[in-house]
Amino acid sequence: MNYCLCAMLLISFFAGASFAQAPLPLGLIVTSVNIDQGKSGATAEITINNALTIREISVQNVGGRTLVKFPQSVSKHGKIFPQVRLTSRPAREAVYAAIEKKTSSSQWAPLTFEVAKITRYGKKSALKAFVVVIFGGGVEVECRVISGKSGLFVGWPARKEGNRWLNQVTIEDQKLKDSVESAVIAAYEK
Repeated sequence: MNYCLCAMLLISFFAGASFAQAPLPLGLIVTSVNIDQGKSGATAEITINNALTIREISVQNVGGRTLVKFPQSVSKHGKIFPQVRLTSRPAREAVYAAIEKKTSSSQWAPLTFEVAKITRYGKKSALKAFVVVIFGGGVEVECRVISGKSGLFVGWPARKEGNRWLNQVTIEDQKLKDSVESAVIAAYEK
């Protein structure tokens, strides 16, 4: 067997990866970026790999550095819970570069995902669990498993404004959305 193939097999074995789930060479790409300059500062909306859209990203320039703050949820007691996190250096570099330069790429690969953590909600409520999904190996999104009239469903980060819910994170690719939500519900039901 060729030396490079052996090395790749060993690396993937020890990393716990498989070739079917490994990210494609293009990795995490910002395929759309929109920045809106309002009275209270700039907000950005980005789409990653034509599949995952994140809205209401606060953008500030402080001392020549760009500071980015992703949507957060605040509990009744004032505790702040991040809804989106960048967990890898390539993800941070891709997102910050796109926001700073206001540019996106037309080249992209399908977005991979992993259901990483489930925290069951212990109280009697329609809310059943908080679930962390990692997209592309570098974007962590917290969603919720909720019990509704038609059974369990996945609630993505959103905030209420008046009587309406404004989505802060959406999965644009319906096939990917169905796969992610099926995996989240299956992981919860284990």
